Amino acid sequence: MNSIAGVDIHEDSRRRDVVWCRNMVAYQMVLDGFTQELIASCIGRDRCTVVHCVKSMETMLDSPHQFWRENEIWNKFRDKLYLNKNS
Repeated sequence: MNSIAGVDIHEDSRRRDVVWCRNMVAYQMVLDGFTQELIASCIGRDRCTVVHCVKSMETMLDSPHQFWRENEIWNKFRDKLYLNKNS
């Protein structure tokens, strides 16, 4: 994620870019079948934060015109992830 958005998701920050990147990583991990507890451990947060990350991502994906910047980052993240999985 660092190479896409230039942020560290482990940073103890509430900056919008850090929070959204953290949301994206947590959401992708949920899609990949990881448990909420494992995701929380990986992103340095608690399980409730993972639940909030998923809800935020679902809202963002349902409102692409409102969250166009976040959608751009999400699409870049997914593209890079897809390329890495198929390498």
